Amino acid sequence: MGDFEDRVGRALGAGAEDAPAAHGLADGARRRLRARRRRLAVAGVAAAVVAVVVPLAVFGQDGGDHNVSDPVPPADSLEPDAADTEVSCVGWVSWPVSAMVEGIPNDVEEADVRDAFVRLQAAPGIDAPRAIQEQGGDAAPYIVLAVSDRVTVVGVGEWTSDGPRADAQIVELKQTSNGLKAVGWSDCRRLSVALPEGRSRVEVTAPAGGVDPTTTSPQVLVHEGACTSGRDPRAHLGEPQVTETEGGVYVTLSSQAFDGAATCVGNPRVPLTLHLDEPLGDRQLYDAGTWPPTPIRVARADEQWQTVAQDHARAELPPGWHEVECGSDGGEHPVFGPTDVDPCEFGAYAAFYGGATYDALQFSGEVTRSEEDGEVRWSGYVYAGDWVLSAASPDRDVTLRILASARTDGQPVVVADQWAAGAAGDAEWRYPTRWGLGGDPDPTYGVEVSARPGGERVEQSLPEQLDQAHVRMYGDVGTHRITVTAPSRAVAELVLSSVVAGEG
Repeated sequence: MGDFEDRVGRALGAGAEDAPAAHGLADGARRRLRARRRRLAVAGVAAAVVAVVVPLAVFGQDGGDHNVSDPVPPADSLEPDAADTEVSCVGWVSWPVSAMVEGIPNDVEEADVRDAFVRLQAAPGIDAPRAIQEQGGDAAPYIVLAVSDRVTVVGVGEWTSDGPRADAQIVELKQTSNGLKAVGWSDCRRLSVALPEGRSRVEVTAPAGGVDPTTTSPQVLVHEGACTSGRDPRAHLGEPQVTETEGGVYVTLSSQAFDGAATCVGNPRVPLTLHLDEPLGDRQLYDAGTWPPTPIRVARADEQWQTVAQDHARAELPPGWHEVECGSDGGEHPVFGPTDVDPCEFGAYAAFYGGATYDALQFSGEVTRSEEDGEVRWSGYVYAGDWVLSAASPDRDVTLRILASARTDGQPVVVADQWAAGAAGDAEWRYPTRWGLGGDPDPTYGVEVSARPGGERVEQSLPEQLDQAHVRMYGDVGTHRITVTAPSRAVAELVLSSVVAGEG
């Protein structure tokens, strides 16, 4: 049991609510524990987001901790839970949202604060905060955000419940023998919900094409903002805190802070599956780790490719494609295609076939061009578990995107709407930009070129499923062995089949 759970237990224990400042912790803990046991389906914005957050450096008038409640979207009139949400733009102090509207109750004399502002403005060679420069230390608006015995943090300029406006900054004031003195100031544009010690914020964003609103298991991308030596965050993530309301779904995610010295080499943006009570539908998805919560792009019907399924296999097809029954070997077989052509002519279509009985004329992943009666056709097939996805269209890019989307249930949704070129030595290949997942590319995906070992040439190996989002395959091209690590078998096959290399 961690420190948070220990504190919760003590606060909820017999007599704990009579202890100083325990009532707020107990009340907040009950809300959070209820939220951790089940996902809420509520309408009020004040209960919109669940986040287990207990910042350790939150200063009140008496130097004690403010209670931390659940983050919520901003409202014109702040409800109690929203007002109490603790936010911060620096690592060592946080304050309630209500403080950004009217400040916290405090005993700090305005004359002392003004004197510190005036001396800061007059100090030679120092750029004072913009509001102090433009309005003067004796007139610039300010609010008190946090107070301790050691330091007072004020917000200068115009602030709202959403945070600072363009001219606003935070200023740290320290008590000296000559009164308050400004010892530091900074912008505060990136507000986030405060986290307990040892936890780091994780950004939640959409994959390429947006989040699927039709499933209860949508995929998002997650990214650690702190320096972590480029580690894969998935082994260090906490359980996503998800709250569903009538108008939105709010996700808060954190990770175990990196222990020890870390390099800032850039962190991978990796897929993560959320589990909802209901599909998103028309609701908005939010990253509730920020303040205010940040909308995450959701794919909508007018721009959305549609998901089709066959048993455990999945694929994405263009908007407007529909299902028809085509005669096959004396029976009917479902085939998808555009409404303005006959999919059963197989000039523009997509269909699943049993992998064990599929009669292939080429290697999986090869996309070839053919022409008949002046009509161009780009066609190919890939594997998705036990199934084959076969597809064709007059547009090579459309065929590639369809095939690259083939996957089994639970694998990342690849949107290969753009392709990039890669090369090593005399070997060249093409792969989906950012591997079709959007955001920063996962550094574990890639193509490795090595010398072909002796023995029989391997045209295309069987796939090695490393985990739900990583598949490895290899093949021999010219004098090289090409090894591809990709989000799915389909993508690995497409990349491997695109390789061109000299024969040596």
